[in-house]
Amino acid sequence: MLPTPRSLRVRWVPLRLGPAIVNALAIDLGTTAAKVSVVAVDGRVLGSGTEVVETVFGAGGVAEQDPEQVWQAVLLAARKALAAAGSDESGRIRVVCATSQWSSIIPVNPAGLPVGPMLLWLDRRGERYTNAISTGGADGGTATRSHWADVHGLYPSTSLAHLLFVQNDQPELHDLTHAYLEPADYLNARFSGRIAATGCTAMPLALSDNRQLGKPFWSDDLIARAGIDASKLPEMVPSLSVLGPVLPEVARALGLHSDVVVVAGANDSIAAAIGTDALAPGRATVVMGTTGVLVAHHPTRVVEPSKFIVTMPSALSDRFYVMAEAGLGGKVLEIFLHEFIHGNEGLSDTGAPGDLFERVSRAVAGVPSGSDGLMFLPWLIGSAAPKLDRNQRGGFLGMSMGTTRAHMLRAVLEGIALQMRWLVDEVAHTLGVPFPMVRFAGGGAQSDDWAQTMADVLGREVQQVEGPRHANARGAGLLGFLSLGIVGIDDLASCVPIRRIYEPSPSNRALFDDRISIYRDLHERLADPVSRLTRRPY
Repeated sequence: MLPTPRSLRVRWVPLRLGPAIVNALAIDLGTTAAKVSVVAVDGRVLGSGTEVVETVFGAGGVAEQDPEQVWQAVLLAARKALAAAGSDESGRIRVVCATSQWSSIIPVNPAGLPVGPMLLWLDRRGERYTNAISTGGADGGTATRSHWADVHGLYPSTSLAHLLFVQNDQPELHDLTHAYLEPADYLNARFSGRIAATGCTAMPLALSDNRQLGKPFWSDDLIARAGIDASKLPEMVPSLSVLGPVLPEVARALGLHSDVVVVAGANDSIAAAIGTDALAPGRATVVMGTTGVLVAHHPTRVVEPSKFIVTMPSALSDRFYVMAEAGLGGKVLEIFLHEFIHGNEGLSDTGAPGDLFERVSRAVAGVPSGSDGLMFLPWLIGSAAPKLDRNQRGGFLGMSMGTTRAHMLRAVLEGIALQMRWLVDEVAHTLGVPFPMVRFAGGGAQSDDWAQTMADVLGREVQQVEGPRHANARGAGLLGFLSLGIVGIDDLASCVPIRRIYEPSPSNRALFDDRISIYRDLHERLADPVSRLTRRPY
């Protein structure tokens, strides 16, 4: 049984912004879909549209998307959102702001059009180049990694690997490329015609100097160490810069006014922090989408790349943004439901996502917390923060003759929550803040049962935001309004209503304190044998 949440639905609080009524067209490009929303100045989502984006996987670590298909998906989703909002609300749009998944690279020509595929963050090609940088030298690369972390905040990683792969292994494509862009910057180029990046969108390239708050720039030193052709890097502009008006042909295609402007947005996790008001020190949000991510802001720069805890320039120039990605999150539940439970336990792939979560709750209602001793490890593609290990893999432990699909389902919910508990504890320790309360957003936060499970496992109050699937879009819209001076930082809290508050059950405290200790221990003990399974050729 779910405990009764102690809060009631929080009502929207209108902002006192004068007579002007404006909306934003907010783009949220994820790994699996393009989502576009019309966002009001008070944070309400007035209409949304979604279009699926296909990923092509291949041998040798290939994971690609077609950038033109991505762009067409954004346009289709935008038309749906505008139609859902209605002509009155669509006519009030004054700003376009894009947020997106990141650590993916698109090569473009001078007009911002793609000349090759998007190398998705899942693409493993090029890793040998960044591995060589990170391990080269008599000290095994220790000095190099330390220097990179000090200047940039991360070790050489995914997007830099993509650049090096194209530059070295696909020289014809490299010659055609005018600039390599992260997805948010690619969308900005398609909307405005301007090729540019900000400190936060450029972060995955691992080539910027982020030591001065609000003043990131390309590092000639890191570029030289990496051996990158600097002429292929985009212009660096301040966060929330107005890039220009929407291109006339795009405005006509979407029915937008000619005076609508495009604002340099941010990576999706930063938008989620804005869209859930994770701005003050000690306030964090767990975003449960394809991956599980912890997002927060902090007044000072904290560098802890060994734990995969990233501090980067925020879209807000007066503070740093902190992000730690735990690896796959909601995607693990999706895979489990599709592969193991489809057609059983009253579950199926039909119906709205909210209906599915209600069926999940009914399916696990008879299973006690702790899943009768069953534990699930969610590392299907390896673990990320706070202990990066690409060779780890998932599994169930503690299965017995009495284990049912319902036990396994609850164990999946708890296993992903345990990874987030490990993450929240490590980030709180690293930043020196307690995180007594955590907000919950993303598609997974639609589940009341998962919200209560998250509270029990984290041992913290969990605040489930209203419209959790729209947190990124709300954040992107609010960033657009901030850029134009329509709202201020102090207005943002009233734009983020809380649906319910979940308190951890005291009776489960000892259970999950013990489980997190077992969980961390298993990660260490299984690293070698699982690595032998995943790396050994047969």
